Amino acid sequence: KGTKENDVPEDKNIKPKQKQKKNKDSKQDKQTAIDVEATASEPEHETDPDPNEPGELPSDFARPVMVHRAMLGSVERMFAVLLEHYGGKWPFWLSPRQALVVPVGNDFIPYAQEVEKRLHAAGFHVGIDDSSNTLKKKVREGQLAQYNYILV
Repeated sequence: KGTKENDVPEDKNIKPKQKQKKNKDSKQDKQTAIDVEATASEPEHETDPDPNEPGELPSDFARPVMVHRAMLGSVERMFAVLLEHYGGKWPFWLSPRQALVVPVGNDFIPYAQEVEKRLHAAGFHVGIDDSSNTLKKKVREGQLAQYNYILV
């Protein structure tokens, strides 16, 4: 049986090759090869198919093959499930905002910075609110930012 470039090989392996493309910006030739393996989900019929029977392909047609690639599909679905389940308020182990250090006054900012450094060195995602807002306002902003813990 003669083979053409678009024919499906008899061993069910499909190995299309793209022709060389010239890059207009440079003088280098580039070649890309794609290897695809297709396996039949159902065994093929041993006899010649009847072209009048529904569901059968005439002899001059090739069997259709669908290529599906979903590298991150399951990760995206899991992320969506977690987001919907937690409503945006992430659990501590997954949260990008695990703790917020809020100093009681301006005199305690150096101590708050030391606490933040120690927690960050321990591997936690920590922020510090050393603004001139009132204590009540700092705590409220930490709640709205959805920090898991607010350390006063």
